[in-house]
Amino acid sequence: MQTSAEIRERVRGETDIAYGLHPRQSYDFFSAGNNSPIMVYIHGGFWQFRSKDDFSFIVPSLLDLGISVAILGYRLAPDATMDHIVSDIRVGLNAIEKKVRSERGLFPGFHLIGWSAGAHLVASVLDQANVKGGFCISGVYDLEPIRNCYVNDKLRLNHETHQF
Repeated sequence: MQTSAEIRERVRGETDIAYGLHPRQSYDFFSAGNNSPIMVYIHGGFWQFRSKDDFSFIVPSLLDLGISVAILGYRLAPDATMDHIVSDIRVGLNAIEKKVRSERGLFPGFHLIGWSAGAHLVASVLDQANVKGGFCISGVYDLEPIRNCYVNDKLRLNHETHQF
């Protein structure tokens, strides 16, 4: 199996496309052609670890199926609150849609995949107009237990801000 770094070097795509000012507010895009559906991957890591760069290994299999792939990065805790993180996902999806519309002239909508905290983020944006559906893998959906454990040291979830 090739590493994500090897995939980014071998597979033709656009990497680190900014959608905000923070370095983590970026995405990678790998096109399977102008008529292809688009899958957006959102990484996990308890909202405070990992990066989009760790998950490029998913790209070749989806491209082989004729599916374009975007891997969306976002700011992490403690530099961002949960509200900021969810906002990053929404803004990032809108930026990818804008790119696709400008290059293709039309937009087929997205399907999302999220793992762990990324699954929570997928579930958080399923109401967005440009999202057709999502696959949530090993998700963390009930944030109340998170509020009561060490993970919250950086997330700062609380009742006052309704961030859980």
